[in-house]
Amino acid sequence: MDTIPRKRFDFYRKWFQALLIKEFLNLPLKLQDQFIVLAEKFLADCRRIHTEAAEISEKSVAILVKEVREHNMESLMVVGTVDGSEVKVMIPVTVGKPAVGSSIPWTVFSMDKETWYSSKEELIAGRVR
Repeated sequence: MDTIPRKRFDFYRKWFQALLIKEFLNLPLKLQDQFIVLAEKFLADCRRIHTEAAEISEKSVAILVKEVREHNMESLMVVGTVDGSEVKVMIPVTVGKPAVGSSIPWTVFSMDKETWYSSKEELIAGRVR
């Protein structure tokens, strides 16, 4: 799963560069000012989330796959177990459908190191999708 975040990071890095050269460069000065305000707000939000992320614990686990359900066009729900506890994780369909009985590597997240979530979004919301 480690290559997926890296591929997304590379995609956004290229996207930001294209945005700068193809869009921002051609905006009128007044709209450039408005865009900079928008970008600064986004950057401040990123910094806040990054600071808060230091308090989140991460742990790599192997999920024993019990069931795979189609969730939507972009993702599958994998139902499995980790250390005897049932977990549900969403994986992109681009990763491929794991076989029942196989295990998949995953990273889980926690604030208290007792309750673990399959994504930071779930941890923040305190729920499983």
